[in-house]
Amino acid sequence: MPGPQRWEFLKTFFRDPRVASVSPTSPAAVARICQTFDFSSPLTIIELGPGNGAFTRYLLSRMTADSRLLAVELNSTFVATLNAWHDPRLAVVQDSAENLSALLAARGFPPADAAISGIPFSFFPGERQEGIMRQVAEALKPGGVFIVYQFSPQVGAHLKAVFPRVAARRVWRNLPPLSVYDATR
Repeated sequence: MPGPQRWEFLKTFFRDPRVASVSPTSPAAVARICQTFDFSSPLTIIELGPGNGAFTRYLLSRMTADSRLLAVELNSTFVATLNAWHDPRLAVVQDSAENLSALLAARGFPPADAAISGIPFSFFPGERQEGIMRQVAEALKPGGVFIVYQFSPQVGAHLKAVFPRVAARRVWRNLPPLSVYDATR
């Protein structure tokens, strides 16, 4: 990511206590986390907490022309950054992940193939975490996957309370390294 975008991310971190990292996820970590996606066919993906778009950019660069990506972000600076891309496959919404069901219904999104999230679940009480996770599970197709990447490993227990299959892995090529969970509906 170019220097000005990294600087903007850092400034946003200091202005908004809901931003959990001082820098975006590294390109190597993004590629590793997204390795399970099959980009050869149309996908519907939900991204919670895209920040300034490290994952969004990667997904859009690989998705087919008839794929769809819904990015749900609270921070207005990040929303403006993402909206400036003008990609017809991308719908950016400034709202909370807690309203996911209503957001999807309002936009006519079909059941998603996947969801990906970097929102800092460890900032929320357990029942709030599981409430968001239940909405994601309802938004996914059967067999759909919810990929959660975090600095803290505590989110795994909450995912297991909602999803029947949860696999954990570590991605080391990020500072700090990430705990990644693939939760399958």
